[in-house]
Amino acid sequence: MAQVALLTSFITDAGYGQLDEAVLAACEDGLRRLVNTAPAHDELKFDEDLLSNLALVINEHDRQLREVRLQVLVEASELLEKRLATAASARDLFSSRRRSLF
Repeated sequence: MAQVALLTSFITDAGYGQLDEAVLAACEDGLRRLVNTAPAHDELKFDEDLLSNLALVINEHDRQLREVRLQVLVEASELLEKRLATAASARDLFSSRRRSLF
């Protein structure tokens, strides 16, 4: 879920998003809180607001995959790979919210 949220955000930052910025921010904040408060060996508990926002983000990501130029998708994926490579833990994935592909 975190990867989809980040990819959607990166593609939106590149100018190819139709989802309200507040929804992306709320989704990323909800995922950050979930990761930061999750017990080490227990099930994750998604609250209703986060689930609603995730559904919107997933639908937007699906639209982006169908309609956005491949080069933009590749650049977003490369940016995600860099973020994953430098993140010490899942908590670091959302360390800085807004990024730009260009």
